[in-house]
Amino acid sequence: MPFKRVNGYVIVIGVLHVLLAGLIFQFTTRYLECGSLLIASFFFSVDLYCIFTIDSYMIRRQFRYKHDSISEEGIIRHVVLKEKPVELPVEQEI
Repeated sequence: MPFKRVNGYVIVIGVLHVLLAGLIFQFTTRYLECGSLLIASFFFSVDLYCIFTIDSYMIRRQFRYKHDSISEEGIIRHVVLKEKPVELPVEQEI
């Protein structure tokens, strides 16, 4: 759950977007369009960073109440994005 707490990369991406917003808003009069694009760019950047840095994720069934969910029962599918490389046994020379 990458959005359960604020991570360092979210703060860094946010600061970069705030600096970019300050720069863009000095040279434009279309504040609504540029602001909307910057907000969308922020969420897209955070999601893209998450996709590039995680190895796998689980698609889970949503439950209305927390006590209804059992950890393994709600899993629909486990998706692996990056598989660990297989290490072949190395023959030792004597």
